[in-house]
Amino acid sequence: MSVPAIDTHTHFWPRGLLAAGRAGRDWYGWRALTEGNGKRAFALGRTVLAFDPPEVDLDDPTARLAGRTAAQGIAFEAVQVAGFLFNYHLDAARGAAFCRELNTELAELQAAAPQRYRGLAQLPLQDRDAALATLDHAVRELGLRHFVITPAVNGRNLDDPQILPVLEAMAEAGVTVNVHPAFFDKLGAGDRLSRYYFESSFAAPVEASIGLMSVIHSGLLDRHPDLRMCFTHGGGIAIHSLGRFDHRWHMIGAAQRSMARPPSEYLAAGNLFYDVLVHDVRALELVVERVGVDQLTIGTDHPFAWDHPGGAANWIRDADFLDAEAREKILWRNAARLYDLDTTVGPWGDPASAVSG
Repeated sequence: MSVPAIDTHTHFWPRGLLAAGRAGRDWYGWRALTEGNGKRAFALGRTVLAFDPPEVDLDDPTARLAGRTAAQGIAFEAVQVAGFLFNYHLDAARGAAFCRELNTELAELQAAAPQRYRGLAQLPLQDRDAALATLDHAVRELGLRHFVITPAVNGRNLDDPQILPVLEAMAEAGVTVNVHPAFFDKLGAGDRLSRYYFESSFAAPVEASIGLMSVIHSGLLDRHPDLRMCFTHGGGIAIHSLGRFDHRWHMIGAAQRSMARPPSEYLAAGNLFYDVLVHDVRALELVVERVGVDQLTIGTDHPFAWDHPGGAANWIRDADFLDAEAREKILWRNAARLYDLDTTVGPWGDPASAVSG
């Protein structure tokens, strides 16, 4: 395990939520509960989510990474809020206040451990003006250059006229964008996908695909070919259904096309990245075949239970269909390029020391 890894898909518990839970206070509509079995939970309205939250999370960056380095050689994390806390239910003012609080915590983490963490800032995408103002604050005041958004916001895809201008502004600001499905608002949630955890098994990769294809079909990448974006779950089912997307592009007339080239031609462009959290070697082989190894990154969903069995980083280290150079690209080099990391200092100058601590 001498080659370190960068994890582009991890989550954290905001200190404000944890402190409010301990004090019995509401936090942007969330309230802490103790269920009959003694397990802690958080509730938003009538929705109750049972988790095992830590007492604190990002207060000790070294402690958070220590076990991950030992288990998977993960020496660096890009961290985003837990997927149920995008909080698009808030109005514009409270949504902006929530994001500023969250982004301040991430900026402090990044400043304290710049060779271990990148904070993925958040925007109140439920309101365009609030999102644009929060983007400006995060970049200019907090020095954050990396963001996370969801494939849909209160039922609106990323090509929606209320959301696309925010992506245009992000591209103009030169920031990077991770796209991660929200816990709520996924396709089919509460309906036909409500049983057997289909809301995650089906809907999460479908949402990743909707985000990816909405961006491509919006023409955003034609206008901003340098915009760097990273999509979860290997880009979802879109990678496996390219023939249908390309077929429709060729079927319609040029006047109806919203982007310059067939969808498949955008996937392997150097500015689109995908994590390898696909849980299946044949699926990973197809992703590699269709987008190459230069855009793939490690993703684990830490600390939640959707990591690849044995760990995604270890899976890539053991992937015998990849050569050593490809494995190193996926483990850390591609993510270092995505997040503009200085690879001459920190763990990347001496991989062995990064893994040993």
